[in-house]
Amino acid sequence: MIEHVKPVESLTVADLKAAPVWQYANRDGAGETVVRALKKIPVKNLTGKLIGTQVRLANGTQAWALIGNIDPRNPRLTFEEAGQFA
Repeated sequence: MIEHVKPVESLTVADLKAAPVWQYANRDGAGETVVRALKKIPVKNLTGKLIGTQVRLANGTQAWALIGNIDPRNPRLTFEEAGQFA
């Protein structure tokens, strides 16, 4: 089985459509922002994971977003980035 691993900054909309849940991966020499696609969802928790989804912004437009490290007990730990993906 080939594991789909890539730097988080290289994720594309096609990647997010194919696999909406990604997890940070330990790969020697690959840097700290390498992620791998999770094929088995739903997941038990979202710690160390990124979710790719479409969001509706305040102005009504839709954009792809990465939402990560969701902690239901501490919203300050949740990371979100919406924007243009390649």
